[in-house]
Amino acid sequence: MPYARRVGADVEDHIVIVGSRSVVDRPDAIAWARARIAAVLATMPDARVLTGDASGVDALAIRAGRYWTMLGREGGITHGAPVPPDWPGMPHGDFAGWWIGHPHGPPRPEGHAEWKARLLARDRALADHARGVQDGGGRVVAVGLVVPWSRTHGTEYTVRQLLERGVKATVEVFDPKKVVGDGGL
Repeated sequence: MPYARRVGADVEDHIVIVGSRSVVDRPDAIAWARARIAAVLATMPDARVLTGDASGVDALAIRAGRYWTMLGREGGITHGAPVPPDWPGMPHGDFAGWWIGHPHGPPRPEGHAEWKARLLARDRALADHARGVQDGGGRVVAVGLVVPWSRTHGTEYTVRQLLERGVKATVEVFDPKKVVGDGGL
């Protein structure tokens, strides 16, 4: 069934877009990521984009999304449009924390291990948020965009978290042989 915005509905559909920061290392990878983001957004043009706060694919998704929700590594969630008052676990307003613990957001992490733990917590919170949207009646489509030279695997971790929560998600891997001008898509 084609996507149609549910006028008057109190839930919003979401498109989760996550991916490698390393996509910005090559212009052909950036072009690929932009094309993939545009293709997935075209399936549900009025959906809210849910992503992280990293450079690369996350930043491209924020720029492409009409409305977006970004979960930040500092323990906050920022919205490109006001938060609906009935979102599960989410106070109404333009900024609300996802971090459980310190009432005004967590202290700034020190060292690689703390940053990694914070980023993985953000990824789990993103998956929990997507599941909450789904449980509330919204549709969720998720895609992870990966480049083969990425040294980290946070995208794959996030997609696994989504799948474990019953959210439909796929991973797409950049292949330079399939870029327009090098054999077509």
